[in-house]
Amino acid sequence: MRRICCLLFLLIPALVCFAQTQSGYTPFNFTGLSEIHDFSPHFEMFRPVPLSSESEQSQSNASIFTNSPQWVKDLRRGEIVLFGTLPFTVFFTRTIMGVVRMSQNNWDQRYAPWPFQSAGAVAITRNDIFWMFTFAGSASLAIAVIDHLIVRNKRTTAVSSDY
Repeated sequence: MRRICCLLFLLIPALVCFAQTQSGYTPFNFTGLSEIHDFSPHFEMFRPVPLSSESEQSQSNASIFTNSPQWVKDLRRGEIVLFGTLPFTVFFTRTIMGVVRMSQNNWDQRYAPWPFQSAGAVAITRNDIFWMFTFAGSASLAIAVIDHLIVRNKRTTAVSSDY
């Protein structure tokens, strides 16, 4: 019962917030009948977001970095690549560390990597978690730096080939 109440508590404001209307927000539905009252709750703080056209979105996204220097654009691309690759590097680092941990413990099934763990598996220590995220963050940073070097190399070769 508690789960249902929590779900309804989260779902009702979300429905009101993400309602899509063409004419905007109208708290009451006047159909010409003057004696009908609407007693349903109205969440005035959650108004539907007006839908914008794709051309407006592309213009607003394109205008963000038009006047920015190149290093700002490169830094933004590096940030996107860094945080975009982080989930993948965490997954692969966790799997590799699990295989290494299992090999160090004579291939005991209790030390199997995460996707292959069974009930009664030996938990990962805090030290292992720290090193897992350190390696994953370092790998993501290396991928972002390599991407930056590749893009910079392509940019300089494109400029030099124009002459």
